[in-house]
Amino acid sequence: MRASVRAFAAYLGVAIRTVSKWESGGAVHVPRPDTQSLLDTALARADADVRARFTQLCVTAGAIASNRPDTSDVAGLVDSAHLVDVAIGSDLGPDILDDLDRRIAGLGEQYFRVAPRAFRPMVLRVRQEVVSHLDGRATLRQRRDLYASAAVLSGLLAENSLAVGAEAMAHCDAALHLAEEAGDRALAGWVRGTQAQVALHTGRPDAAVDFAAAGVAVSPPGSAALVRSFTYLARATARRGHGTAVREAIRNAERAWTSWDRPSTGGLFSLSPGYLVDCEMTSLVWSGEPQRARRLGCDIDDRSSTPTVGRAIGRIDLAIALAQTGEAEQAAGLCAQALDIASRRLTVPVRQRIEELLVALTPFDTSSVRQVRKRWAWISG
Repeated sequence: MRASVRAFAAYLGVAIRTVSKWESGGAVHVPRPDTQSLLDTALARADADVRARFTQLCVTAGAIASNRPDTSDVAGLVDSAHLVDVAIGSDLGPDILDDLDRRIAGLGEQYFRVAPRAFRPMVLRVRQEVVSHLDGRATLRQRRDLYASAAVLSGLLAENSLAVGAEAMAHCDAALHLAEEAGDRALAGWVRGTQAQVALHTGRPDAAVDFAAAGVAVSPPGSAALVRSFTYLARATARRGHGTAVREAIRNAERAWTSWDRPSTGGLFSLSPGYLVDCEMTSLVWSGEPQRARRLGCDIDDRSSTPTVGRAIGRIDLAIALAQTGEAEQAAGLCAQALDIASRRLTVPVRQRIEELLVALTPFDTSSVRQVRKRWAWISG
């Protein structure tokens, strides 16, 4: 704040001569408490030149009030002004954080609609903008919001890295640390679920169990993060062959789903209506219960609201269950459908699941199985 004596007096609501007398040390009118509060605020917002000019003013006024000089107040007065300056000082305009929130929400909604390699630079650009804001002046509340924004963007980068086969866990670690700094338990729980996902797709089911359990511990009740953590706990324990633990995790996921009351937005940080069933199917296939998986997959064609990846994997799971029960022709037909869907968004996790299905079809040398193998060789080539 740059201020002349006239502007300063107008801000305080006192006469110009009163301010002049305060500066000269000859004031006979001691500032009222409300005026002194305005003086403190003005000092906090002032630039260095103005603060130096009027710090002596406040000290002089305080000395007049007590009729004796009290130089011990000087350091305290300056420190108080500095603390207020730190707390309220900000280079962020009033609409910057709202604009960031809108853009980050838009990125979450675009995740399943944009090719993974094209999506990555979009996220990096916005995250670099957040970093530049964190390097500047921001209030404590604004800084917490910026940490949360950076956590979401780092989580998006982790998911994107998994999709393209790049290093993902470092982005997870950054997202988790930032979410904890922001005090956002739901976001921290979601990141724990992503860590479990990465561990599963890199062949580390024991680590996936630990990450999912940590997600269950931190996620607040009634959150999508809690549902997701339980589903990854079910899938991770299924990979380890622990059937009883799988069923318990599925039951807990169902209970968490019942208490989750937020609508799906169709983006990365939401859960589609078929999400829970698809996760249970994967868990049952991995734990060797194909008959139960088949029963769950009977309405596979009704899940049009499920994202592309989910629709492909749902068919892959059902096809694996059918192959496990010897129904090769039906399994090959579902495999062909999954290939048609997956070709629009061929991520590394989807590739892994298709390869898993083709292994399940190995015992069958029918024309339809050979056909889907040729089609996959063409798509993946």
